[in-house]
Amino acid sequence: MASSLTEIAYRTIQQGRSLAGLAHKELSTKAMELLAPDVVPSTEPVPDELLNELRRSLSALQDIDWQESEQGLYPTSLLFDIPWLEWAERYPRVWLDLPSNWARRRSRNVQDIPDTHDKDLYPDYSPNWLFASQSP
Repeated sequence: MASSLTEIAYRTIQQGRSLAGLAHKELSTKAMELLAPDVVPSTEPVPDELLNELRRSLSALQDIDWQESEQGLYPTSLLFDIPWLEWAERYPRVWLDLPSNWARRRSRNVQDIPDTHDKDLYPDYSPNWLFASQSP
């Protein structure tokens, strides 16, 4: 069955989002290598087989998303409800937070969560230590 223009637009947007994420990761890693080389993690390349499986999984999720919207489980318009202006407004803060991120890496502070967080904003599978400092 031929893809509709709407489906092509949806898949194009998803690819664009993936590319934007990859570009951010590459640029922020280069910034870390230049400005905070002592916190660059030691990594190994992802094997091609695993990378291809991840791509297939992502594509399958997008297929399900599209099919469920086509079946009427939710409006197709939700697939395009992306707050681009809000994202663009907040994105510079991600870059401004990089030095504090690097400081947390240096101190190996992997549990740095503000005391003012709202447990209801986190998924059910969030680790218990995340909420240990809050009273019931």
